[in-house]
Amino acid sequence: MKFVVAYRSLTGCTKKLAEAIYESIDEGEKELLDIKERPDISDADIVALGYYVIQGGPDDLVKDWIR
Repeated sequence: MKFVVAYRSLTGCTKKLAEAIYESIDEGEKELLDIKERPDISDADIVALGYYVIQGGPDDLVKDWIR
């Protein structure tokens, strides 16, 4: 099973949380990915997504990547 922890961080807080989640995964294959690099997660079985909130939702880069 492949786990992906994908994040977008402005101040570093979301990145720290994503790293903690990544470190807590102790089985299967895992990847920690920054959304600003627009990673391909099509082969992931489970995705944990974290991002900062601006004006009540994710920034445009995250919105586009999710689509």
